[in-house]
Amino acid sequence: MRAIALLLLVACSGPKSEASAPSAPMVDAAADAGPTNADDELAARIRLVVTGESRNLRACYEKGLERDPTMQGHVVLVLDVSENGQATKVLEGKREGLGDEEIKCFARVLKAARFHDGAARSMRVQVPLTFSPRAE
Repeated sequence: MRAIALLLLVACSGPKSEASAPSAPMVDAAADAGPTNADDELAARIRLVVTGESRNLRACYEKGLERDPTMQGHVVLVLDVSENGQATKVLEGKREGLGDEEIKCFARVLKAARFHDGAARSMRVQVPLTFSPRAE
């Protein structure tokens, strides 16, 4: 099982407001240059899915902002993506500044996502997420 890392940064202005779009997740410079083999192609697909879920991940954070308008922080989630394209496990690697409810919500979002069409092998994926209120 190959491990890859993704980066998703999200800025929000607060509950019930539009947040800025997250930057594209990054695996590494070689993968960003375009898929060169099956692992790079799979990493690119996973990046697209995580980016596609940014609205749902942001909604988890915005719900937390309703309780704590100054909340900001990051978490590294570790996903075991099975051969069928679903995350079988979502584990918390490291967290700072985010609450249990936000982490559980992020995990639900990622477990519901389909990362590939079942034509790939299983992978362990690290997904670092960073959230902060946007300056007004």
